[in-house]
Amino acid sequence: MLNTQHPISNAQVRKARSPRRIQALHWALGIGCWILDIGLAVSASAGQPAEEVQWIGSKAISYDAELRYESEDHDRVEKDTGDRTRFTNLRTAEIINLHWSGFVYHPRFLQLTTTFGFLVEQVTARLDEPGLKRTTRHNDISPQYSIRGVFLPQHPVSLVFDLERHRASAASGFGQVAIADTQSERADVFYKGDPLAAQVYGSRSHSTQEQLGVGENRDTKILTHGASLTHTLPWSLTNLTYDADDTTEKVTNSTDLLTRFDSRRKSQNVALANQLRLDSTGGNTLNTRLGYRQESGEISATRFAAEERLHLTHTKQLTSDYSVRYSEDTIGPSHIQLTGEQIGLSHQLFDSLFTNLEGHASQETADSSTRDIQGASVNFNYRKKIPYGMLLLNAGYGSERTDETGASTVRPVLDESHVLLDTTTTFLGNVGIILSSVVVRDTTKTITYLVNIDYRLLSTGGLVEIRRIPTGAIADGATVLVNYSFNTGNPISFVTRNWNWRTELDLFEHFAVYAGVRDTRQTLLKGIDTGRLQNLHDTLYGARVHWGPLTATGEHEIYDSTLTPYTSDRATVDCNLRLTDAQTLVASASWRHVVYGTGGQSHYRNVSASYRLTPRHGPSLSLSAGHEVQDDRGFAGTFNYANAEASYRFRAVEFGASIRLNDRDDNFARERSSSILFTIKRTF
Repeated sequence: MLNTQHPISNAQVRKARSPRRIQALHWALGIGCWILDIGLAVSASAGQPAEEVQWIGSKAISYDAELRYESEDHDRVEKDTGDRTRFTNLRTAEIINLHWSGFVYHPRFLQLTTTFGFLVEQVTARLDEPGLKRTTRHNDISPQYSIRGVFLPQHPVSLVFDLERHRASAASGFGQVAIADTQSERADVFYKGDPLAAQVYGSRSHSTQEQLGVGENRDTKILTHGASLTHTLPWSLTNLTYDADDTTEKVTNSTDLLTRFDSRRKSQNVALANQLRLDSTGGNTLNTRLGYRQESGEISATRFAAEERLHLTHTKQLTSDYSVRYSEDTIGPSHIQLTGEQIGLSHQLFDSLFTNLEGHASQETADSSTRDIQGASVNFNYRKKIPYGMLLLNAGYGSERTDETGASTVRPVLDESHVLLDTTTTFLGNVGIILSSVVVRDTTKTITYLVNIDYRLLSTGGLVEIRRIPTGAIADGATVLVNYSFNTGNPISFVTRNWNWRTELDLFEHFAVYAGVRDTRQTLLKGIDTGRLQNLHDTLYGARVHWGPLTATGEHEIYDSTLTPYTSDRATVDCNLRLTDAQTLVASASWRHVVYGTGGQSHYRNVSASYRLTPRHGPSLSLSAGHEVQDDRGFAGTFNYANAEASYRFRAVEFGASIRLNDRDDNFARERSSSILFTIKRTF
């Protein structure tokens, strides 16, 4: 990446490539670290205790040198054309850091923790694809530092600051080398008082990135600031926060006459939370939350939300809850208002039976359409110890009426959360979804996943199923955030009735059988059903055996739905074995077969194992391997991987090594990759 103040020219890059200059700087750094080490050590032992006044006092000082070797090899073949792409990356780096912690003038005046260092690296990236061969090299020397200080740490008002700069380079899969240079500063002012505490902060981050080989440059600036105020009393806790950030990003390319990409995203958020205790025991509380958020940039949105929750403890066995909420959202051209309330009652009879009663109502207005919902439910949980085991029983019933009026409109949805598991079927939360509007990101919103590469969208009836692809970037069990728009449909009124029960019998702490039914019936009252209503009867039963480190589970599910019927069989075996205090072995195998009533079948198989050796002294070792297979209604893919990591410390020298092997094969391409990392670190 480029220096944020003075971009590196081609002449500077050629100058940095001189091995003699790099070697000379290396020796100079080593001698300088030794001299600074001796000087600070003499200063720290100047004959005065650390707590007495002196200009500079050392608490700890050390420096280390690290050598890194990294290698990557990727080979991809497109099945439709037979085109082959191969790229290799090689990086060697030497890192020298000086670490010092101490104080200036007095420990109660200014405390510092610092790291200063240099990075000497050489990177080579090669690309070989039809019609193009590219080799990009990068040799460079770059400084880096981290400074953290606390001014007046024991005073009611203290200042904490962080200054950091680091530079990193990485070879990409297109024969390029990305050089990223990041500088950041942050300052926090704390006020520690009783009953008031406050914090005010501000930060700045400036990152520049250059893609050698294609001449692309990326410049990113992030400014943040905020404050928080906390007021604490024996009967009340109040917290007020404000935060804002401003991110600008510009991407240019040497082949473009104009800027390729230029964006600015701004957001600000204000939140107030208060908890009021209505008695001395804390059993009766009133919680208030207010919030306002505004975003601009890729998506322009504002949101105001208010919520009040009242919790009352009537007796030791009886409690009640009441909540009311209001929110107002503006997402692009859409304006949505939501008002809702909920009341609940919980009762415990002896130690076995828990009863929950609940009622709710809400009204949602989106542009020219409205949705009114009223409903109630009751749920029983029974847990009883019996001879040789435990009996668990859960049963519930609920009814809800939905009235939708107004003309059909398109309504947006932001950040709908889903957990993608190979063992379950996951549907998006609404019907009438516009497939072209679906965007799937990770929970940090920094990674945008690709359709038909990382996940699939399958329309089944009026619903849309989202399923991860094992050969993609979404891990099994990962949480994703989905944005999309859907058509609200014509005016309609319907009633939804749900009932469910589940029972489980655990015997001898080694064997369990369970069964359950979930039933949903939707009845049209008026309007036209365009395929959105469904009747669902989901039956699940299975058994689980637990013996020592082994747990085996088998399940059969009959998902009888008017929209998405299927039957599923699943079996899993898990092993968690602790061999010694320092050794563990974990293994898992799963199999699932799904037959869809609308046609098609799916098969899923997954086998994985890992071994870890982590003694207090001596070498550590980690081994893992896995095999995944998916054949989902015409889409087939396999993913194999093997990883090994080892480290060993001998006195002040630490050795580390790792190797990773991946093999992906699906309907579109076959890709193999390998990577090797070796490090040697010496601490002085």
